[in-house]
Amino acid sequence: MKTSYASLFLVLIPGLALSQISLDATMAPPVSSSFIYFDANVPSPPFTFNKNGTTNTWDFSVLSPVVGEEDTVFFLDPATISGGGSFPSATHATYENGDETINMMNISGGNLNFLGFVGDPIGTGTNSPVMAQPPVIAMNFPYTFGNTINGNTFYEVFTTGAAIGQPTIDSVRFKSSLIINTEVIASGDIILPSGTFASILEQKINSSIDSAMMKGATTGNQWVMAPGFPSSSLDTSYYWYTDQSLQHVAHALYDDTGLHDVHYFKEMLTTGVNTIKENASAMIAYPNPVQDFLGVKGLNFESVKEWSITNIDGQLIMKGTSGLERLNVLGLSAGTYLFGIVSENGHSSSIRFVKY
Repeated sequence: MKTSYASLFLVLIPGLALSQISLDATMAPPVSSSFIYFDANVPSPPFTFNKNGTTNTWDFSVLSPVVGEEDTVFFLDPATISGGGSFPSATHATYENGDETINMMNISGGNLNFLGFVGDPIGTGTNSPVMAQPPVIAMNFPYTFGNTINGNTFYEVFTTGAAIGQPTIDSVRFKSSLIINTEVIASGDIILPSGTFASILEQKINSSIDSAMMKGATTGNQWVMAPGFPSSSLDTSYYWYTDQSLQHVAHALYDDTGLHDVHYFKEMLTTGVNTIKENASAMIAYPNPVQDFLGVKGLNFESVKEWSITNIDGQLIMKGTSGLERLNVLGLSAGTYLFGIVSENGHSSSIRFVKY
């Protein structure tokens, strides 16, 4: 199938070697764009890199990506997300394929703020808005070598025991407290398959303490700590940025098991629009991302001979000849897919969409 995504990163121009860069709000990714990353997972031999100084060179081009896998991060309009209206100041919603939550952010003025997320953190089976209390600063502008941010926040979720499969429990209260320490610890050049770019390296250390309280007949109608709680976690993440965008171009993630994920920039795309050659109209898949039913606009449905849905590995998942007005995709696993059509004239076109 022929795809006509417009690449925004055609303007990604290699910077001067070892030049210092500074990020600001004007570099916010456009809504309805997506970043595609090569996924190197856990490189062998292990991936090592310098974590300090101003004259570093980080070479990601020597890594071998996992065949058939790539990471995709989507930037969405918060108003198009169910539950997004609970974050009236949000300018961007972000979602990575495979994630169970959609993060809400405000990018304006002097800061990039994390407001909360839409998701299901305790397994009720229903996504809902969850507020960060208070919102936490993720970047302070201008963002450059030497910047430091320390923040504390928490979120709480209240539900019934029945909602999580515990009918003998009347009420459940889950609270996650987060301490976030961020510092831009190094600068230099990053070498990607697309070229060499001036960059900065951010270190983010997240520590969390989770607690869950329950109350019901089995607890004498008193609030008690749920089994297995409180629990804590600590992870350290490293993100590389160029002066092209506030979205990172590479990351290396660590937890108590050590290095568990490395990915690096492949390309940036606009999503959701494709040109139909027969009538030069725009084909749009909506909502995107989608949870249950996918709609398609901009098509002369009578001219469509066949439609199909394939995964990112090119495997055929669904196909048909009718029902384009409302496709049931509830049974698809979370991930990135291509919806394609073939017309009676033999022309083909496709759109990338996300199931969450």
